[in-house]
Amino acid sequence: MDEQHRLKLRRLRVTLVKDLDPKALYDYLVANDIFSDDMIEEIHNSGTRRERASKMLMELEKRGSRALPIFIEALDDSKQSHLADIIREELASDKIDARRRSLPILPIEPQNVPGGAPDFFPVLYPYTDVKQKEGAADRDEHREYPMKASPRGKCLIINNMEFMNLKSRLGSDIDCAKIIDMFTNNFHFDVIVKENLSKKEMLGALKSLAADDHTKADCCVVVIMSHGREVR
Repeated sequence: MDEQHRLKLRRLRVTLVKDLDPKALYDYLVANDIFSDDMIEEIHNSGTRRERASKMLMELEKRGSRALPIFIEALDDSKQSHLADIIREELASDKIDARRRSLPILPIEPQNVPGGAPDFFPVLYPYTDVKQKEGAADRDEHREYPMKASPRGKCLIINNMEFMNLKSRLGSDIDCAKIIDMFTNNFHFDVIVKENLSKKEMLGALKSLAADDHTKADCCVVVIMSHGREVR
């Protein structure tokens, strides 16, 4: 997928995940060779509807240049045109920005400003020299370990948003999307997302992660997003 399309899709991920019905797209995406049957099965088994939607969008980024146009067609075909329109509008903004950049820059005639205008704005804080601190790795090289595997390893994200006796964590899906993007695209982890798990289900997810084969990984990360207790 084109890098610009990939960035657009990431920007819209939170919006798309809220309403996307991934199951309705399976046949169309397989028929057009975007996903294989095995990949669809992996997406389908990734958890709740939101988790399947998030997984589909992450996998879509890894497909070829046809992936996004076919995905938009699949949305139209599955009566999810409102989501297709959101993507089209985002893509159209690129053309508008490009057109604006191509416009000539016209000189601005100086105008009289009452009372005059300052030639510069004063700096609020004086400049200070910043000295590099000694890093932990410099103090103890034996504590370093390699981070060269691709992917680096697995990252399990458990995002609990809905509760019986507590308020819902509104906006948590936005935080979660940013964490997914960070660990997927910046740190190169294989990300697994679970939502609204009970205590028993959380323990099951952790045991399942521990039972996976990590022999080719350099690291494993677990992120648990939930209500906290204020500490003073």
